[in-house]
Amino acid sequence: MVLFILLFLVVFFIFAVFLSNQQGKSENLDSFLGEHGIRVSRAERFLDGTHLIYDQSSDRLWLYKEKGQKYIGANRNCIICCEVNIDDETEHRTSLSSAAGRAVVGGVLLGGLGAIVGGVTARKKSNHLIHEVTLKIYYDIAEQEPFAVDIKTFSDGRGSQSTDGFYKDAYNKTMAWSKFIEGYMR
Repeated sequence: MVLFILLFLVVFFIFAVFLSNQQGKSENLDSFLGEHGIRVSRAERFLDGTHLIYDQSSDRLWLYKEKGQKYIGANRNCIICCEVNIDDETEHRTSLSSAAGRAVVGGVLLGGLGAIVGGVTARKKSNHLIHEVTLKIYYDIAEQEPFAVDIKTFSDGRGSQSTDGFYKDAYNKTMAWSKFIEGYMR
């Protein structure tokens, strides 16, 4: 009986700590939105704790990372490209699906060698387990070197079939944001 009570208390304590952490994250996000005067028109929280937030009133796309409370607020001119990667292979690239487009992104990020590698990369199809899906957004903000941010939208260490419901939901959400960003860039 004592063991049962002790086990109950441990589980209750863990649950209370979890709820406290979740509430703190929500308060941090709410504080961030208020501090920057962001009116949420569209938003999503991804697996890695990254939030994508579109504010139609200011026409800005915000990226907020819970860990470290880092953020980027970019207008459409600051986003170079967006791509969806499945297990480190490019599945979809916004507006730059040609070899020339890959060369531009490769050149911006890695110089001449990157342009060559980017130009010769090709989409590869295979029937294998999927371990990770990322949404990668490339930025070119004045007075900074161009950079990219990876947002992990799906992760399964064991691997999932492409028919798995959790994978499909994450993939569809990732593609929807990629398409949204593509439209936003125009």
